Amino acid sequence: MDIRSNLQTTGQAEAEKKKDLGTLLLSCVLFVLELVAILLIVFFIIRLFVLQPFTVVGSSMYDTLVDGQEVYANILSYRFKDPMRGDIVVLVPPQQTDRYLVKRIIGLPGDRLEIKGDGQVIIYNNQYPNGIALREEYLDTPASTQGYVVERLGSDEYFVMGDNRTHSSDSRGDVVSDNTGPLTAWTLPKRNIVGRVIARVKPFSEFALFPSPHYNL
Repeated sequence: MDIRSNLQTTGQAEAEKKKDLGTLLLSCVLFVLELVAILLIVFFIIRLFVLQPFTVVGSSMYDTLVDGQEVYANILSYRFKDPMRGDIVVLVPPQQTDRYLVKRIIGLPGDRLEIKGDGQVIIYNNQYPNGIALREEYLDTPASTQGYVVERLGSDEYFVMGDNRTHSSDSRGDVVSDNTGPLTAWTLPKRNIVGRVIARVKPFSEFALFPSPHYNL
């Protein structure tokens, strides 16, 4: 009787271990499913209310961004702070409110700008009354463009340009490759900025983050 009793006890213990293991595995699976569900909810909330995807069309931001790439813009960026020089932004142009553009902020409120024929941008403001050449390290080489002078920007005016300066319709107007023809210049009010581009996400092999650049100012 002692031997049979020991076998029964051992069998019961093994059964309890298997039961406990099954309960543990079920708990782990449920925990993972709950975690995935929470992450999905957070992702969709961020996707709906913070990050918005846009597809780049055209070559005006080449070679920072090229046609067909997808970017994410933080649509809350400027609810709590002002745009910074060098930010890449998605915007609605004041003269054509049925489309989106992606450009880089070059001029800030209070600035006066001079764009020389060799593409060099000179910034004049209270800090630099005599002007300072903007060092744009994200450009491979300065591109020759039509000379241009921007009068002092108002308190809610921003001046934007594409990185591909000779093929970008921006605050300078409708710029064409031969730098000829009439220009219809415009400045950008803050309310027309949809959000700051924070990342290039597609194709994934070309993923990149876009922090605000540091200038020599």
